[in-house]
Amino acid sequence: MHREDFTELKDAVTQLSRNVDQLSQNVDQLSQNLDQLSQNVDRLAEAQDRTEKRVEELAQAQDRTERRVEELAQAQTRTEKRMDTLALRMEELAEAQTRTERTVRRLSDDLGVGMEELGGTLLPGFLLREHKIRVKRLENRELEIDGHSFEIDLLGRGKIGKDAVLVLAEVKTRVTKSDVSKFDRRLKKIRKLVPEQVAPVMFGMRMTLEARDLAGELGMVPVSGNQV
Repeated sequence: MHREDFTELKDAVTQLSRNVDQLSQNVDQLSQNLDQLSQNVDRLAEAQDRTEKRVEELAQAQDRTERRVEELAQAQTRTEKRMDTLALRMEELAEAQTRTERTVRRLSDDLGVGMEELGGTLLPGFLLREHKIRVKRLENRELEIDGHSFEIDLLGRGKIGKDAVLVLAEVKTRVTKSDVSKFDRRLKKIRKLVPEQVAPVMFGMRMTLEARDLAGELGMVPVSGNQV
């Protein structure tokens, strides 16, 4: 073999050795990449499992929400039916009150008496039944006390148990909050002058809700036509 041929062969073997080393490095890198890919796949699989569990939890929560919504819808339906029933009942009560007021007015007209006479007839029984106040009669007359004179629609002396009581009734066809306030101012003056307990009564064929509430707050007995 010539020297030149030997040199070429040596160079070829050297280059081949280098190529094998490079290929070995490439294989090692590929193996590392494959390991990394495998780890990524494992992490993706775990993430997929967590996602599927979360999706299942959300699906269950949605089912519970849908059931709750259905329950609320049913409850709302029952409430609406109840409200309709109550509204109908209120209409019936309003109609009954109107009929009662008409009956009382007709009774007043038939007997040829006014509101004061009507109150004088009906209130003693009501006061005894509802408030245990015994009063024989209520009359329209002035109250004279120590030189002071007060015009009272209905006045009568009676008892609550063994205690003396002075019944003073203000009578209006329709009682308003203003009527109650005016009567209360007169009562304050009277209370300072009389020795016995005062039992104030606010009586009317009709009475506003504000008037009724205020009368109760001021210690009066509010009475409308449909009560007696």
